Amino acid sequence: MRNTYNPYKKFVSSWVPNCLLEREELSGMDKLVWARLSQYMGKDGKCFPRQDTLAKEVGASVRSVKRSITKLIEHELIRSHRRGQGQSNMYEFVEHDWTHSEGHPIR
Repeated sequence: MRNTYNPYKKFVSSWVPNCLLEREELSGMDKLVWARLSQYMGKDGKCFPRQDTLAKEVGASVRSVKRSITKLIEHELIRSHRRGQGQSNMYEFVEHDWTHSEGHPIR
């Protein structure tokens, strides 16, 4: 029999806030892509991961990741900016009513 294990503060991790976990409009993959993007964000609120990198990291196809990014954009949770041919897109989070808990933004 294996010993029990407490992962508390043992890992660098991605997380999904409850305000997004509770949204039926988003699939599990959408939430996972949001969480992974959040890990890439810098202090300036921007990140540049390639979609094929995201796909590999979340265990999905590039097509699934593209669908999730599209859905996150449609729900105005992120913005995507094309940086140029051969370069990854730039992503940034958008302040949204969903990301407010009792009227206070998550920071």
